[in-house]
Amino acid sequence: MSETAGKRIAAFIIDYMILCWVACLTGVLGVFVVASRGVQELAENFQWMMPGMFLYCVLLMGIWFFILDIFGNLDPGKRLVKIELLSNGQKFTVSTAIKHSVLKTLFCCIWPISFLYYIVKQEMIYDRILKISVSSRP
Repeated sequence: MSETAGKRIAAFIIDYMILCWVACLTGVLGVFVVASRGVQELAENFQWMMPGMFLYCVLLMGIWFFILDIFGNLDPGKRLVKIELLSNGQKFTVSTAIKHSVLKTLFCCIWPISFLYYIVKQEMIYDRILKISVSSRP
Protein backbone atom coordinates (compact mmCIF):
# COMPACT_ATOMS: atom_id res chain seq x y z
CA MET A 1 0.00 0.00 0.00
CA SER A 2 1.33 3.43 -0.92
CA GLU A 3 2.03 6.15 1.63
CA THR A 4 -0.78 8.30 0.20
CA ALA A 5 -3.25 5.41 0.51
CA GLY A 6 -2.27 4.89 4.15
CA LYS A 7 -2.66 8.60 4.84
CA ARG A 8 -6.08 8.57 3.21
CA ILE A 9 -7.23 5.73 5.48
CA ALA A 10 -5.84 7.51 8.56
CA ALA A 11 -7.59 10.76 7.58
CA PHE A 12 -10.89 8.95 7.09
CA ILE A 13 -10.64 7.20 10.46
CA ILE A 14 -9.92 10.49 12.24
CA ASP A 15 -12.84 12.27 10.57
CA TYR A 16 -15.20 9.33 11.04
CA MET A 17 -14.37 9.07 14.76
CA ILE A 18 -15.10 12.78 15.22
CA LEU A 19 -18.35 12.40 13.28
CA CYS A 20 -19.37 9.35 15.35
CA TRP A 21 -18.68 11.24 18.56
CA VAL A 22 -20.86 14.17 17.40
CA ALA A 23 -23.64 11.80 16.31
CA CYS A 24 -23.56 9.89 19.61
CA LEU A 25 -23.52 13.04 21.70
CA THR A 26 -26.44 14.62 19.86
CA GLY A 27 -28.28 11.29 19.75
CA VAL A 28 -27.98 10.82 23.50
CA LEU A 29 -29.21 14.37 24.02
CA GLY A 30 -32.19 13.57 21.79
CA VAL A 31 -33.02 10.47 23.83
CA PHE A 32 -32.84 12.53 27.04
CA VAL A 33 -35.21 15.10 25.55
CA VAL A 34 -37.73 12.40 24.65
CA ALA A 35 -37.22 10.64 28.01
CA SER A 36 -37.76 13.89 29.91
CA ARG A 37 -41.32 13.88 28.62
CA GLY A 38 -41.91 10.63 30.47
CA VAL A 39 -41.32 6.92 30.23
CA GLN A 40 -44.65 6.40 28.47
CA GLU A 41 -43.72 8.71 25.61
CA LEU A 42 -40.28 7.12 25.38
CA ALA A 43 -41.88 3.68 25.06
CA GLU A 44 -44.36 4.93 22.45
CA ASN A 45 -41.62 6.53 20.33
CA PHE A 46 -39.00 3.79 20.74
CA GLN A 47 -39.92 2.05 17.47
CA TRP A 48 -39.10 5.24 15.57
CA MET A 49 -35.87 6.02 17.39
CA MET A 50 -33.56 3.57 15.57
CA PRO A 51 -34.66 4.41 12.01
CA GLY A 52 -34.72 8.07 13.02
CA MET A 53 -31.17 7.89 14.38
CA PHE A 54 -29.98 6.15 11.21
CA LEU A 55 -31.51 8.84 9.01
CA TYR A 56 -30.15 11.54 11.31
CA CYS A 57 -26.62 10.07 11.06
CA VAL A 58 -26.83 9.84 7.27
CA LEU A 59 -28.00 13.46 7.06
CA LEU A 60 -25.30 14.57 9.53
CA MET A 61 -22.63 12.77 7.46
CA GLY A 62 -23.81 14.41 4.25
CA ILE A 63 -23.79 17.88 5.78
CA TRP A 64 -20.46 17.26 7.53
CA PHE A 65 -18.76 16.03 4.35
CA PHE A 66 -20.22 18.87 2.27
CA ILE A 67 -18.99 21.56 4.68
CA LEU A 68 -15.52 19.99 4.82
CA ASP A 69 -15.40 19.61 1.02
CA ILE A 70 -16.58 23.11 0.15
CA PHE A 71 -14.30 24.92 2.61
CA GLY A 72 -11.37 22.57 1.93
CA ASN A 73 -9.13 23.31 4.89
CA LEU A 74 -11.58 22.36 7.65
CA ASP A 75 -11.10 18.60 7.38
CA PRO A 76 -9.21 17.57 10.56
CA GLY A 77 -8.10 14.16 9.25
CA LYS A 78 -6.69 15.45 5.99
CA ARG A 79 -5.03 18.38 7.77
CA LEU A 80 -3.33 16.09 10.28
CA VAL A 81 -1.97 13.70 7.63
CA LYS A 82 -1.26 16.58 5.21
CA ILE A 83 -3.23 15.54 2.13
CA GLU A 84 -5.87 17.26 0.03
CA LEU A 85 -8.36 16.20 -2.61
CA LEU A 86 -8.35 17.87 -6.00
CA SER A 87 -10.74 17.68 -8.92
CA ASN A 88 -8.88 18.20 -12.20
CA GLY A 89 -6.01 19.74 -10.21
CA GLN A 90 -8.30 22.36 -8.61
CA LYS A 91 -10.10 22.75 -5.30
CA PHE A 92 -13.69 21.50 -5.33
CA THR A 93 -16.42 23.59 -6.90
CA VAL A 94 -19.83 23.65 -5.18
CA SER A 95 -21.12 21.14 -7.74
CA THR A 96 -18.22 18.73 -7.17
CA ALA A 97 -18.52 19.14 -3.38
CA ILE A 98 -22.22 18.23 -3.51
CA LYS A 99 -21.59 15.17 -5.69
CA HIS A 100 -18.63 14.08 -3.58
CA SER A 101 -20.57 14.52 -0.32
CA VAL A 102 -23.57 12.55 -1.56
CA LEU A 103 -21.47 9.70 -2.96
CA LYS A 104 -19.17 9.59 0.08
CA THR A 105 -22.19 9.43 2.41
CA LEU A 106 -23.77 6.61 0.39
CA PHE A 107 -20.53 4.63 0.26
CA CYS A 108 -19.98 5.15 4.01
CA CYS A 109 -23.29 3.36 4.55
CA ILE A 110 -21.76 0.31 2.82
CA TRP A 111 -18.26 0.90 4.18
CA PRO A 112 -17.04 -2.74 4.14
CA ILE A 113 -17.47 -2.84 0.35
CA SER A 114 -15.92 0.61 -0.05
CA PHE A 115 -12.99 -0.32 2.18
CA LEU A 116 -12.26 -3.55 0.30
CA TYR A 117 -12.41 -1.69 -3.01
CA TYR A 118 -9.98 0.90 -1.64
CA ILE A 119 -7.54 -1.74 -0.41
CA VAL A 120 -7.53 -3.44 -3.83
CA LYS A 121 -7.59 -0.37 -6.11
CA GLN A 122 -6.07 2.22 -3.74
CA GLU A 123 -8.71 4.75 -4.69
CA MET A 124 -12.22 5.36 -3.44
CA ILE A 125 -15.10 4.41 -5.72
CA TYR A 126 -16.44 7.96 -5.68
CA ASP A 127 -12.97 9.36 -6.48
CA ARG A 128 -12.91 7.23 -9.61
CA ILE A 129 -16.41 8.35 -10.60
CA LEU A 130 -15.64 12.06 -10.02
CA LYS A 131 -12.00 11.89 -11.21
CA ILE A 132 -10.62 13.12 -7.88
CA SER A 133 -6.93 12.87 -7.04
CA VAL A 134 -5.14 12.89 -3.69
CA SER A 135 -2.22 15.28 -3.29
CA SER A 136 0.29 15.78 -0.46
CA ARG A 137 0.29 19.16 1.25
CA PRO A 138 3.33 20.79 2.84
